[in-house]
Amino acid sequence: MVVVDLSLGAGDMFGLVRKLRERAPGAKVLLLSVHDEPTIARSAAAAGADGIVLKRAIATELLPAVDAILAGQRYVSPAEAR
Repeated sequence: MVVVDLSLGAGDMFGLVRKLRERAPGAKVLLLSVHDEPTIARSAAAAGADGIVLKRAIATELLPAVDAILAGQRYVSPAEAR
């Protein structure tokens, strides 16, 4: 599993997710974000991310997100899904 912080690095982080998918198609990708706009979750899914967790909810959502993704499910922070 690869955990990517959307706030780190300069440039197109969704492009990074697409490249990860190309180079390691079997890898699971979980994004961390401070942004709770629904467009971020849609962009993450379109790029191929398996899930997204808001940083403010990381203490309660990180482990459930990892469990869900490793079980083959997608995970979107409830606040992100609004």
